[in-house]
Amino acid sequence: MFGETPHRYLQRRRIERAMFLLRTTDLDVTEVCVSVEFTRFSTFSTFTHPSVRRSTTTGRRTSVRGWKLSYQRLSSLYVLDQDQALDFYVGVLGLEVGTDTDLGFVRWLTVKVPGDDREILLERPGPPAHDPQTAEQVRELLSKGAAGGWIAFQVDDVDTVHAELVEKGVEITQPPTDQPYGRDLGLRDPFGNHLRMGNVTV
Repeated sequence: MFGETPHRYLQRRRIERAMFLLRTTDLDVTEVCVSVEFTRFSTFSTFTHPSVRRSTTTGRRTSVRGWKLSYQRLSSLYVLDQDQALDFYVGVLGLEVGTDTDLGFVRWLTVKVPGDDREILLERPGPPAHDPQTAEQVRELLSKGAAGGWIAFQVDDVDTVHAELVEKGVEITQPPTDQPYGRDLGLRDPFGNHLRMGNVTV
């Protein structure tokens, strides 16, 4: 709590808890607000539009007592510029926007493969998740391709995808290669994140 008022400390902890719940549960934003006792609901009001509201009836654990997980619905990648990230992931790779809304303290931006409900959060390093020094360290690691995050996509024709990516100027880290699990290629997004596209057959 040093260096901040009790009110700001409490608000920050509630925001951090809200972010955690949004990442890891199927709670909608209204339920998250109630859960963290966030009184300024207006910050989250844009999330209540039907186009971005999360379902609370599908994808649930089938057994609370048995602590069973159903599926992984949200992953995340750090990006340095969210608009540039949209240009790449939507304009170049052909993903679609899942959610794009301003929560007040952060822009919640996700993309997904068309027809899939699993989303990728395109997250800028910074508050409330990071203090300024940590955010700068994350940005430095990201620029070196050492941030640790990566995503793999399934495609039908790896060589055709490779040709299209090269034509669009995408950085290829590994050309199409036969692997024990199928055929795939490696690439990097504009920020250094490693991605893979392949036809995995096993």
